[in-house]
Amino acid sequence: MKRSKHLIVKNDIIKPLKNENSERKDVSWRNIQSVVPELLIDRKRRQEGNMETTIRKVDKQQVWELRHQVMWSDKPFDYIKLEDDDLGFHFGLIRENKLISVVSLFINNEEAQFRKFATLQQEQGKGYGSALLDFVLKEAKIRGVKRIWCNARINKVDFYRKFGLQESKSNFIKDGKSYVIMERYL
Repeated sequence: MKRSKHLIVKNDIIKPLKNENSERKDVSWRNIQSVVPELLIDRKRRQEGNMETTIRKVDKQQVWELRHQVMWSDKPFDYIKLEDDDLGFHFGLIRENKLISVVSLFINNEEAQFRKFATLQQEQGKGYGSALLDFVLKEAKIRGVKRIWCNARINKVDFYRKFGLQESKSNFIKDGKSYVIMERYL
């Protein structure tokens, strides 16, 4: 078990320490980075009643299952796999041991693309995707990324704007769906 002024790390889980009034201290990503710079799993935990929500690194096979179910269930399973999935960081938001939302992050020097961002249909609109995207943006910054971008479906542009992503002039159509490249400088 490692300790810092603000955090406790036990079994690869980082938790904020509480002050004398049992209030959670402000935990910055810099504090986390200084305690365990390479730890990717279980960086963010929160309590919602009795239901624990965790964001952590997940296996690409888990990501494929959710991608297929949410994004392209009408296509063959291999359609949702990416050639460079072995090179990416795959993150999932898990609630009560159930994978709710996934996203894959691909870093190339100081640029990164997040791809295949998917949340179970029945769980959309509850803030899970927002929490996961916020985590990924912070993760990219910790890893030295200066610019992050995605291929956003046109009907999701307003969602990405809430996170500071801006539309570029590049757009395209794939399988009958319209996309625009959105980006943000970190």
